[in-house]
Amino acid sequence: IKDELKHKPGRANNVLDVLHKVLSWALNREWIETNPASNIGRYKIGEHLPWTQAEIDIFRENAKPEMLWAVELALYTGQRRGDCLAMRWDKLVDGGIEVLQEKGGVSLWIPIHPRLAEVLADIPKKSLTILHNAYGRPWRAKGFENAFSLERKKLGIRKVFHGLRKTAAVNLAEAGCSDRQIMAVTGHQTSQMVDHYVKAASQKIRAKAAIEKLP
Repeated sequence: IKDELKHKPGRANNVLDVLHKVLSWALNREWIETNPASNIGRYKIGEHLPWTQAEIDIFRENAKPEMLWAVELALYTGQRRGDCLAMRWDKLVDGGIEVLQEKGGVSLWIPIHPRLAEVLADIPKKSLTILHNAYGRPWRAKGFENAFSLERKKLGIRKVFHGLRKTAAVNLAEAGCSDRQIMAVTGHQTSQMVDHYVKAASQKIRAKAAIEKLP
């Protein structure tokens, strides 16, 4: 099963994790004698790199509107692709947007940044969801994934959509936000996860503060 998914290493690792848990459950109940998913190496995968400002500018200048709307939502809310696609007009409340994250079921209210407010004002309200395709229909996850992949490759951008979530966290860190403040936006449950996202930005901030102390 793992070998058949070698072209999608992240998915292969997830499948392996699930199989290991299921078979461990069976092993604890003595239904099987060994866990055949044990001691199977995971594929090495790279981190989702944050988008650079140059890449964001290229996208803003050249991408199709329905693609750009999704990028702006991700940049100014710090949410995953699925959560961005699920955002609805009727969840715009008190100057923010209510989000129920798919992963972990975390409930958030995220203030609307002025830049995002301008973007939202330009999006035609053709569906219950904020984001929709060229036909005005809500995106299906696979349809958006394929369309976005084609768009970024056409523009020469190798970063994936999830990198925008990291970009949002990095931008918040560079703006001087604390881990707790970043967690309130991204929905991360531990500061360790936030630190993993913004370690480069944190180093940069600490280095600036250190050099400023030099006489």
